[in-house]
Amino acid sequence: KPIWKINPFSNRYQLLAFFVGLGLLFAALYVGSLNLLLKTSPLNLHQWTIVLIVVAINLTLIELFKWLFTNRRG
Repeated sequence: KPIWKINPFSNRYQLLAFFVGLGLLFAALYVGSLNLLLKTSPLNLHQWTIVLIVVAINLTLIELFKWLFTNRRG
């Protein structure tokens, strides 16, 4: 199914996993002791912009390929 036809809140376990993963990501980037342990540093606005652009391109390509494969078969 295309992403715009799926209710993102319908699967609570997937939603929980998403927010736990997001929380761990932000902790790894922005908690000082984890920065030292994992050798990470916080991202600035320019770097977050690049991340969001790559995510948007990735999502667009995935949806395009799903559309191509579903319409190709008839």
